Amino acid sequence: MSGLTESIHVLHVDDDPELVEMAAEMVEREREQFDVETAPSASEGVEQLAETSFDCIVSDFQMPGMDGIEFLEAVREDSPDLPFILYTGKGSEAVASDAIAAGVTDYLQKGTGTEQYELLANRIENAVEQYRATQHVAEFERIRALVADINQTLVRALSQSELDRRVCEVLANSDPYLFAWIGDHDPDTHTIRARAGAGVEQGYLDDIEITTNDSVTGQGPTGEAVRTREIAIAQNIREADEYEPWREEALERGYHSSIAIPLVYDDTLYGVLNVYAGRPNAFDDQETAVLTELGDDIAHASHSQAVQRTLKRERDRFQHLVEGTEHYAIFMLDEDGYVATWNSGAEEIKGYTEAEIRGEHYRTFFPDEAVEEGRPEQLLTRAKEEGVVNSEGWRVREDGSQFWADITLTALYDESDDLRGYAKVTQDLTDHRRRQQQLKRQNERLETVEGVISHDLKNPLTVAQTRLELARDEFESAHLEAAADAVGRSRTLLDDLLTLASETDEMDDVEPVALSDAVEECWATVETAAGTLVVNTSQTIKANPRQLKQLCENLFRNAVTHGGDGVTVTIGELEDGFYVADDGSGISDEKRDEVFEAGYSTADDGTGLGLTIVEAITDAHGWDVRVTESEAGGARFDILGVTVTALY
Repeated sequence: MSGLTESIHVLHVDDDPELVEMAAEMVEREREQFDVETAPSASEGVEQLAETSFDCIVSDFQMPGMDGIEFLEAVREDSPDLPFILYTGKGSEAVASDAIAAGVTDYLQKGTGTEQYELLANRIENAVEQYRATQHVAEFERIRALVADINQTLVRALSQSELDRRVCEVLANSDPYLFAWIGDHDPDTHTIRARAGAGVEQGYLDDIEITTNDSVTGQGPTGEAVRTREIAIAQNIREADEYEPWREEALERGYHSSIAIPLVYDDTLYGVLNVYAGRPNAFDDQETAVLTELGDDIAHASHSQAVQRTLKRERDRFQHLVEGTEHYAIFMLDEDGYVATWNSGAEEIKGYTEAEIRGEHYRTFFPDEAVEEGRPEQLLTRAKEEGVVNSEGWRVREDGSQFWADITLTALYDESDDLRGYAKVTQDLTDHRRRQQQLKRQNERLETVEGVISHDLKNPLTVAQTRLELARDEFESAHLEAAADAVGRSRTLLDDLLTLASETDEMDDVEPVALSDAVEECWATVETAAGTLVVNTSQTIKANPRQLKQLCENLFRNAVTHGGDGVTVTIGELEDGFYVADDGSGISDEKRDEVFEAGYSTADDGTGLGLTIVEAITDAHGWDVRVTESEAGGARFDILGVTVTALY
C-alpha cells in the first residue's frame, strides 16, 4: 500500500516512444496518485523542467545527444535534491558508479514482465517520500530561521527605514525568494511608491507602474492587496492574466510567482510588502500562513515606530518648551531627590548652571533651618503619597540670597507603579509677595484713615454744623450761610470718600432684589425737588442691596443736578441688565469717557465722586456701565452683565 496520499508528478525521459508511454501508463496504474509526463530526449526533458515542477525524474541511460548521466548532471545544477532514478536497459558497474558520483537517487535496470513497473513505482514512491520528508525538515528550518531573523529585525530596528531595509534583505536572502520590496500607497494618486527593497531587482521598480485603481495596472497582486486589505498571490506569473503589464519584466529577472501582503494594524495601512519567488507555485498554504503572520508583525512594528516618532516629536517639542522657559524653573529629580535635568528657567531663577547642580540633592535650594526640620524630605514623602504637592516658602539661590518660591512637586511612576522620580516646577514670587504685603499695609493704613474720617473728622464736622445752625438762628450773616454750605459739602465729600473706600470691594454677598422696589425706595431718600420717576421694569436681579441702593442714589442725584427741577428719570429693562435715563441736557460724546474719573463735575457744589462710585460698584458686581443718549436727548446709563433671576 502506498504511504503517500498527495499527487506525485513524474517526468519519464526515454528515446523509445512506445516503451516510455507504456511505462508511464503502467506506473500510473500501480499508483493512482501518480501523474506521469514523458519526454523523448534529455534536452526536451531539460526544457520541461524549466517550465514545470516535478516530484521525480525517471530517465534512460543510453540516449542520443545527451545520455542519462549528462542529463542527471544538468538536473543537479539547479535541483541538487530532486529524486532522479536511472532506469536503463543497459547497465554495468561503470554506469552505476558514474550515476552515483553524479548524485543519482536510485538505479534500476529494465526487466521483462509487468512486475518491473510495480518495482519502479515502489522506487519512485520511496524516493519521493524520503525527498518530501527531507524537504519538510528543511522547509521547517528555513521558515523557523526566516521568522527568527525577521523578529530580530523588528526588535532591533531603530527607525522605520532600517526596519524596511532589513526585512527586505532577510526575505530576499531566503530561498526560494529572489526579491522583496515595501511600498507606500498614495490614496490621492492611487499609486504605489517603493520605500525599500532588496534582492534581484535590476531596475524592476523603475520600469513598471503599479496603481490601486480599476486600470490594468491596478489589477495585480499589489493593487488587490491594498484595496481588499488581504493577501493577493500570483502563483504562475507566466500564465496569470492580471500580470500582463509586468510579465515581461518579471520573467526577465527570473520571477515566476509573487505575493503581496498588506501591512495593516488597527485598520491603518502601513504599506504593502511584495515578495517574488524563482519558481511557480512557491506560496502554498504553509508559506502563505507564515508570510501573513510576518505581515502582521511588520505592521505592528511599523505602528510602534510611528508611535515612537510621534512621542519623540512631542518629547522634543516639550523639551524645547521646557528649555526655553525662563520664568519657571522646570527640572527632574530622581527617586531619591537628586537633580537629573535642568532648564534655562532654573538657571535664571536659582543661579546654578546644569553642570554645577546636576547630581546634587534638591535640599541645596532650602534654607538651613528648613533642612534641619527635614522639610525637603517631607515634601518628597507627601508627593510620593499624594501624587502632587503645592507649596510656598523661602528658597536659596546659588549666591546665597533668598526668594519666595511657589512650587509644584509631582511624583512620576512607571507602568508597574514603581517610583521613577519627580517633576518639579518653581516660580519666583518674591515681587508678587512684596506687592501683596505692600497692599496689605496700604489696606491697613486705609482702614485707619477710614476710622479717622468716620469718627474723628465727621464728629467735629457734625458739631460745627449744629453750632452753625444755632448761630444762624441768632444772627443773620452771609458768612454763616457760606460756612454752613462748606461744612455740608465737606460732610457729603466725606460720605462719598467712605463709600468709595469701603463699599466697592469685590463681593459675593449678593441676593435676589426686586429692582422696582429698590429704585422707588432710593428715589424717596434723594432730594429730587419736582423731579419724576418712571419705573418700566419688573426684573428681579442678583445684587448687593446696599450697594445697589448707593448706585441708584448717585445716578438719581446726577440726573437732578444736571437735569433741573422738573427732570424725569426712567428705569427700564435691557436683555442683560437695566438702564437709568433722564431728559436733561445729556452728556456730549467727548465727555463720556471722562465722567467716571474721580473729581470730574460740572456742578459748582459737586464732589466729582458720584459717578466714580457708580463705576466702582458695577466693577465690584462684575457688571459694566456705559453712557449713551436717552430717547429724550438726556443722559442714559446702561448697566450691563446683570444676572436677571426672574420677571414678576
